[in-house]
Amino acid sequence: MDAGFDALTLQDASGDLAKAFQVSPTAITLASIDRAGFLRGVEAVADPSTISTRLALKTDPTPTLQEGQVSPDFALSDMRGQVRRLSELRGRKNLLLTFFPKCFTGACANHLTALSDQSEGFAAADVEIWAVSIDPAAGERGQIAFAESLGLKFPLLPDEGRNVSLLFGAARKPYSTPWRRTYLIDKSGILRFVDKNINVFTHGADMLAKVRELNLNGNK
Repeated sequence: MDAGFDALTLQDASGDLAKAFQVSPTAITLASIDRAGFLRGVEAVADPSTISTRLALKTDPTPTLQEGQVSPDFALSDMRGQVRRLSELRGRKNLLLTFFPKCFTGACANHLTALSDQSEGFAAADVEIWAVSIDPAAGERGQIAFAESLGLKFPLLPDEGRNVSLLFGAARKPYSTPWRRTYLIDKSGILRFVDKNINVFTHGADMLAKVRELNLNGNK
């Protein structure tokens, strides 16, 4: 078994887990959950004697993240409660997914304002912007208040559990503050570019130039 894979045996006397995973409460089931906390696979085990063999063959189910490959799918509610699912953009929109450390900090205000200032250019290139931080949506220091104070033209997504931050490598541990990162994902779901060296003052113009360089705008 891969060193990064832990196996747990759980009793489900109430049947709640079976309902959640949509399996029979009397069946033996293997569920694969990645390092970011996302469910990646469920399989029923007809023959209990094969469990040890199946577990021995299991590897880390966390999707790889590499430019030129399909980006891992995820769903996360934004600050207004609307569920944002990456796969729902397929064939329709490109995505600029940006992670920032903390609301109501100067660098993060500059980072997001730089993107917002280029909103028309991104819209013309069929690029949606989603900005992720570990802040809560509500409260005086939350995402809603921060977005309103800056007049942002795109949604902020609270990732308090750091699931998406971990999935995309913007955070290393479940309790760490995410790094500043931006990911460009095209309409086919392919990760095209990762920016790990963000200039918070010019980031909007920098990313719009990269969108055009990669021809994500389809020569618009």
